[in-house]
Amino acid sequence: MQFNIARAAAGAASFAVLASVAGTGAVPAVADETRSNRVLVVLADFEDQHHADAGTDRAGIAQRYFGAEGSLQSYYRAVSRGRLGYVPAVPEQVLGPLTLPWHANCDPRAARQEIERQLPQRGLTKGKDYDSLSIVLPRVPCAWAGPAQVGGPVSWLKAGEGGPTLAAVAHEFGRNLGLPHQLRRVCAGGDLGASGGPAAPAPACRPRSSSTRDGSRRGSTSG
Repeated sequence: MQFNIARAAAGAASFAVLASVAGTGAVPAVADETRSNRVLVVLADFEDQHHADAGTDRAGIAQRYFGAEGSLQSYYRAVSRGRLGYVPAVPEQVLGPLTLPWHANCDPRAARQEIERQLPQRGLTKGKDYDSLSIVLPRVPCAWAGPAQVGGPVSWLKAGEGGPTLAAVAHEFGRNLGLPHQLRRVCAGGDLGASGGPAAPAPACRPRSSSTRDGSRRGSTSG
């Protein structure tokens, strides 16, 4: 079945206690249709900065997105109780590197536009051949680990050492599903809820969201 982000986002709102369920391993599917998202993962190089070892990066990133354990696929299969799966859009699982014809920078929109310009030259069309696009950049000194379109199909990650972390990949794909950042209270003795209760009286706590951008509009970009 072709993946539909709006329908998946509606289902995602009912995922119960994501972290605790994810830690239980495989869980049986509920009586509902299973939806698969075909993810096109693309390594992107800049003219002056490249993935140090593209072959190693491709293998590690393929594992991070689609591996049997510790991956985007295994995480969302668990937290959705088998209703949502992420599968590679191409046989090689990870495409590239494709070259961005400029020096390294932190402009994710320009990277998306250039990658989307190059993909049809490789016979890949959005919707027909893939549902989501995830662009993995070299280890560039940007303030973000990875922004993503809120309720949209595009995410950007940095390779880092050993590829992007599962936390970063799962977070950005949660943004694609339309899930908000979690509001938390930062207290003098620690975050509220870190150990099951406040570490200081309520007046010593203040609310803080991890969001740094306006991600309220469908398709807007947020970290």
